[in-house]
Amino acid sequence: MRTLAVFHIAETSGPSKTLFPSLERLAARGSLEAVVPVPGGGVLPGTVAADYAGFATVSALPYATLMVPRTLGALVREPARCYREVTAFRRHFRTVAPDLVVVATGVLPTALIAARLESIPTIVRVAEIFEKGHVGGIGRRVGSRALLALLQRTADAIVCSSEQIAAQFRAPVTTIWPGIDPVHGDGDGARLRATLGVTATDPLIAVVGNITEARGQDLAIAALVDVRRRHRSARLLIAGAAHDRPADAAYAERLHDLAEAEQLADAVLFGGFIGEVADVYAAADVLLNPARFNEPFGRVALEGLLAGCPVVSTRVGAIPSVLRADDDALLVPPEDPAAIAAALTRLLDDRELAAQMAERGRARVLRDFGTQRVADEFEQVARSITPVTAWE
Repeated sequence: MRTLAVFHIAETSGPSKTLFPSLERLAARGSLEAVVPVPGGGVLPGTVAADYAGFATVSALPYATLMVPRTLGALVREPARCYREVTAFRRHFRTVAPDLVVVATGVLPTALIAARLESIPTIVRVAEIFEKGHVGGIGRRVGSRALLALLQRTADAIVCSSEQIAAQFRAPVTTIWPGIDPVHGDGDGARLRATLGVTATDPLIAVVGNITEARGQDLAIAALVDVRRRHRSARLLIAGAAHDRPADAAYAERLHDLAEAEQLADAVLFGGFIGEVADVYAAADVLLNPARFNEPFGRVALEGLLAGCPVVSTRVGAIPSVLRADDDALLVPPEDPAAIAAALTRLLDDRELAAQMAERGRARVLRDFGTQRVADEFEQVARSITPVTAWE
């Protein structure tokens, strides 16, 4: 069984982590090639190559994720770019001759079109809610509907990460909740606190994720102002980096300006990308997800619960179905720093409540989000669309 997986970025990401157990299983059934984007091809950057090194070969092709064109010039250039990408994928597919193509995200339509033209069975793992919630516009709505229709026409199977994602499609799809790797419960919190200069008694709130306005790190900084009225030594760790996009770089700069303006320069810790994210979960007293977009799943919150870290999250997208309000997490309205601060303060004030919620959450993650289950269900989907001879 020759499987080829196409990723949207070369760095470790939610899709690459979500697909890991499933692709490891398929690699054990034969072989796996992981394809990542590099402009012009060439040297492989990032960490997908490192993450999958134990069971996959990694190649680079010149392609990019689908973005909403922001200018007329970009819109005019889009068809030519798509044609070049489809051609590059088709050429590579002919060389490799995979039995199955797995596309890691719904925003790589050129890979799907190429696989369809080459008559290769294809699974697309959709982890996006295309109606973002915090942004709108008729162009985005029309584009989202067109993309959903294209996915349904080109993919042999669509696997969604939550019921909210699946609800976007009219055709039958399969929902498989991502598995959470137990390694996230093995962090060294004391080591990270020492590195950051945070004492064992300082309350530490952590936000994990790429720095982008959709993730709402500004709301966390605003909430910290209120939290510190009661917990003067509370610190906020923002663990994540901005993508190489002007909008994200500008937002990251605004976060630093906001921390300065609120006189929190010493209290807000910009940790950048932290590879040992389990250390973040082990170090934090509370894990905060202040997202303002329609969160399609909420992996970080579940990783934190697995590590025994209590969680506060905004009530967006799939979060209310993945996290149980007031049972294993506190959920608050989006765009409400005061509500975020109140929930954080509640858990910092009542450590027994925080521990109980974290323990209930940990037990549920271990029960419902195992990686073995994910691999089993994904393999069933793969077998349903590929010939039996490919598995022999």
